[in-house]
Amino acid sequence: MSTHDAIILVADDDESIQKSVRDILAPEGFRCRAIASSSLLLQVAEQVRPSVVLLDTRLPGADDQNLSFRLGELSPGCQVILLSDARDHDLVLDGLEGGARDYLAKPLHPRETRLAVKRALAAWKSGSDGICLREGVRGLVRRSE
Repeated sequence: MSTHDAIILVADDDESIQKSVRDILAPEGFRCRAIASSSLLLQVAEQVRPSVVLLDTRLPGADDQNLSFRLGELSPGCQVILLSDARDHDLVLDGLEGGARDYLAKPLHPRETRLAVKRALAAWKSGSDGICLREGVRGLVRRSE
């Protein structure tokens, strides 16, 4: 799967942030789906298995540490990038300890956002390749037994 086929979710209840992320990533060929609540995020993640989730540290109903873990369960290899205000330092650290890959401070800087997403997609692709390889080896082992 190409990184341009990747599924990127933007989980933020602020529509201006959702639009900003879409506007920043669209010229790179990335498509984003906006989500405004943690419960909807988990429902969508279970259905579409996202590659990257940009997650607001103050998303309604969210516990970033637990949410990052749940996203990893629903979509193995999913990369979480936290979106935070300057006052959210402890929330960012909790989220990073809970499995988030990176964080971006609001207001978002276009170049920094593109770089973080590209790095997350590279990590996701690497992890996806590893999962496919492991499953292929398991299949070979089963057939040879």
